[in-house]
Amino acid sequence: MSRFSRLLRRSVVLGVLCCLGLACAESQPDSEPRAALTVLVTVAPQAELVERIAGDLVKTVILVPPGADPHTYEPSVSQLRAVSEAGAYFLIGHPYLEFERFWLRRLQSDRTDLRLIVGAKGLDVSGPDPHMWLSPTALKVLTRNLTEGLIAWAPQHQKEFEKGRDDLMARIDELDAQLQSVLGRHAGRSFLVFHGAWGWFAEEYDLNQIAIEQGHHHPGPGQVAKLMERARLENINVIFVEPREDVASAREMAREFGASVVRLDPLAPDLLQNLRRAGDQIDAAMTETRK
Repeated sequence: MSRFSRLLRRSVVLGVLCCLGLACAESQPDSEPRAALTVLVTVAPQAELVERIAGDLVKTVILVPPGADPHTYEPSVSQLRAVSEAGAYFLIGHPYLEFERFWLRRLQSDRTDLRLIVGAKGLDVSGPDPHMWLSPTALKVLTRNLTEGLIAWAPQHQKEFEKGRDDLMARIDELDAQLQSVLGRHAGRSFLVFHGAWGWFAEEYDLNQIAIEQGHHHPGPGQVAKLMERARLENINVIFVEPREDVASAREMAREFGASVVRLDPLAPDLLQNLRRAGDQIDAAMTETRK
């Protein structure tokens, strides 16, 4: 059975679960609908934004759980049941996030009542990199859009949402100042990644991301040779890889020019702390090459 067929089958299950959820709600007209403040998000980093803004007022359901590959993951039936209970979907909203687009179509066909909150509203999404949550500037836009969407959905909690938003904005500003201090001295320099997920981060701090994979396609021998030569010329001694990637391939390339392999996860659930880690790891790699 093809992956598309499996996903389609699961979307049918989702439709059945949604209908069951609606039936249960209709059978209890005098009570608040079950999970009335359950928010669906696509990937784990979004959950931290929801939780910091809304606290325990909202339950968050992650469509692609931590550690899963968004390009191959298939939600379980129990997870689809949780999805069917969500009243709102906080989208990233980038056109190149194919998994999100697929499930949005499925959800919209089954759930006409599902409120959509689009995080990317107001951001330039013309580039192929959807990992906008890795940029503090973009992160503040996501935060504002999420807060506005939550207030429109549950206006009775406006004050709580606005306080959560203001606290989160202050944390993002503090994080950005720390990263500027750490990475500012490396402006204009390059770092090497296996998969190009850190473009938004690199642009934020005037760095250059060199990606080995292009569009999830492994480069041919000629392209690899050019990449390795560029790495030698720019004195790069680290290849950053995601936990879900083929580390063996990265290590084989790293041996070609005496580099090490370091894990850097764009989908880590502890979003703000993860950005601090990324800044420290990139700083350490670039500082080492100066010696």
